[in-house]
Amino acid sequence: MDSKKLFTLLISTYLVICGILIFDSGLFGKQENASNQIITLAAQTKSPAKSEPEIAPLPEKDISQSKITAVSAEEKTFTLGSILPAKENPYTLEIILTTKGAAITSARLRDYDNRDPKNPQPLELLSTIETTNTMSSERLELLGIGKYFPLDKINWQSSGVAQNSDGAQTISFYAEIFKDGDKFAKLTNTYTLKPEDYLLN
Repeated sequence: MDSKKLFTLLISTYLVICGILIFDSGLFGKQENASNQIITLAAQTKSPAKSEPEIAPLPEKDISQSKITAVSAEEKTFTLGSILPAKENPYTLEIILTTKGAAITSARLRDYDNRDPKNPQPLELLSTIETTNTMSSERLELLGIGKYFPLDKINWQSSGVAQNSDGAQTISFYAEIFKDGDKFAKLTNTYTLKPEDYLLN
């Protein structure tokens, strides 16, 4: 037997012996078991399902069906300031207000007239346009109920004009709003006129 064939035989024998030893060691079985363990572990560490949030039950009564009402007082008018001459009157404006919508119906200036040479009259800055009063409180948005209440349709309540210690005149109007017969809100609208001032606060 020549040396080449002998060398080939030795190599083949060595490979066969190595294969037998590797198989007997159980390496392939361990790999399969490890693979199974990894899969099992992955299944065990899977995130637990999140619980669904609890949903509160709807109220038995639909709040959109709530009945909204208000106290409507007697319709009255009040005056802040005056258009009398400056020597008799510290106010530069005369403001007429009404309880309906807590609004201004007219505003006239003491020191300016309408430029009518035959019949000069105090200059009127604001006046009622048809049935709409100036600066009236139009409506109250009730966001939580999904409704609005027409504040310009009711007569607000008022205790009248108050004379302040600094010479200013103040009047407050208020409206009480009820929901299903229970008091829901109280709104207040206040006007203040100071002496020698053309601004109404």
